[in-house]
Amino acid sequence: MKKIIVWGSSIVGVRAIEEIRKFEPDSEAVILTDDRYPYDRTLFFSLITKEIEYKRIFYRPNDYYTTNNIQVLTGLKISRVNFKKRRITIQTDQQFDYDVFIIADAPHYALSEIKGIRSARGEYKNGVYLFHYLKEIDQILDILPLVDTVVIQSDSLRGQAIATAFLKKDKDVICIVSTQHIAQELSALHSGQKITFYSNSITEILGEGDVRAVRLNSGKVLASQIVIFPEARGDFRLFVDSPLKLESKICVNEQFQTGLEGVFAVDAACLPDRQVCLSQECSLAIAQTAAGDFPLPALEQQGVMIGEAFKRAHVITR
Repeated sequence: MKKIIVWGSSIVGVRAIEEIRKFEPDSEAVILTDDRYPYDRTLFFSLITKEIEYKRIFYRPNDYYTTNNIQVLTGLKISRVNFKKRRITIQTDQQFDYDVFIIADAPHYALSEIKGIRSARGEYKNGVYLFHYLKEIDQILDILPLVDTVVIQSDSLRGQAIATAFLKKDKDVICIVSTQHIAQELSALHSGQKITFYSNSITEILGEGDVRAVRLNSGKVLASQIVIFPEARGDFRLFVDSPLKLESKICVNEQFQTGLEGVFAVDAACLPDRQVCLSQECSLAIAQTAAGDFPLPALEQQGVMIGEAFKRAHVITR
């Protein structure tokens, strides 16, 4: 009996389990995550604007996992991985052995240590978000009625997609970008909307446990209750001394294989080989997704490709 372990709340992990079970129907499957049950990250914007019902964010209903014998353990962090013994240890020291390990997210995400970004307890202050986890979106939805202003530090299209979502909720939005040229271009794009652009950077977050304002490098202080850093990079230091090849993310081949037997990296965890070939539907969906996240068809195809790689190995070993 094969043991499949997935790290992260990615759709890819669910599809990969489904595909592998076509050849190994009795496989054990466990999803470990620091977040919620698997969901579609591209729907975050529609969730903020209330254009969709909350339940639509989830890839499968919760009872699907029970019915299909997929164990989902939430609120966990990986503390170490022994690739030689094929064993994963979480922060409670509980261990999970695997035959297939699918890394679908970074172990952690880290922001620059801006002054005041953390509370006295060492955690990011309430109101500081990456806009990467569903648990963050839950927190934002809880406080949104009390929020007047949202600050977003980003040059990316994803940052603009986030700004647009908050504008639809009639919030004042301030975007901090890296150059005056970008500020001028984006100001023209959002002409007439309640959005302001500054060519600067955030050097301090003010407030005790909660965000109250940000201080820019210029010294200017801007009142705000939410600060978003959507371009935070995944922290893969957990794998630095492992056999995995790391650049900005985990390097994989055209079938999302890492080079270690049974270990795959997908979605936000992977740096795909340039020869990765997605279907025309997936390529078009990615081109149309300004958010910067993989759209649903591309994530599902990654899961299918893991299944195909497993099938080939399955046939060879038999």
